[in-house]
Amino acid sequence: MSDDDKERPDLSTFNLVAASVMTLFGVFALAFLIPDHVPASAADDQGLGARFMPTLAVGALTLLTCMLGLNVFIRRVRGLGPIREDNEDNDDQGFHGKEALNTLAMLLGSALYVALLSTMGFVVSSAIGLAACLLLGGVRNWLLIAVLSLGIPLALSQILWWGLTIQLPPFQLFD
Repeated sequence: MSDDDKERPDLSTFNLVAASVMTLFGVFALAFLIPDHVPASAADDQGLGARFMPTLAVGALTLLTCMLGLNVFIRRVRGLGPIREDNEDNDDQGFHGKEALNTLAMLLGSALYVALLSTMGFVVSSAIGLAACLLLGGVRNWLLIAVLSLGIPLALSQILWWGLTIQLPPFQLFD
């Protein structure tokens, strides 16, 4: 075992326990919570039942946690050691002022997005949100920002309407 391996914490036990707990929660939710507490009737104007999204989200969670648990278990049985982390030795892993400010900005941005969603509709509010995210991410090509921030919400709304007959909130002037 090298000095680098000795300094790196072994999170395989934690990962195995966490994956087991989350997998059990997912199975419990899929088997008992969702069937007992989410109505099965389909919405009047949408072709999907109310159970579709919770089942999809919990199913994805359960699948991913099963994959993590199997990966850790197989590594432990084969004696491969812990999963390598991509952290650099000099990285500061703390939560300081910049991270707190970024978290606050994300919370305020999410609240603003929800407020815009109810008044301006999905396409306009998503275009504003994507443009803000691209600008904060360092993208300065205005043509790229315009194409992505308008194209993605328009394409997504059309895909959801034609593929799943889900109508996203429209712009209020068009109601």
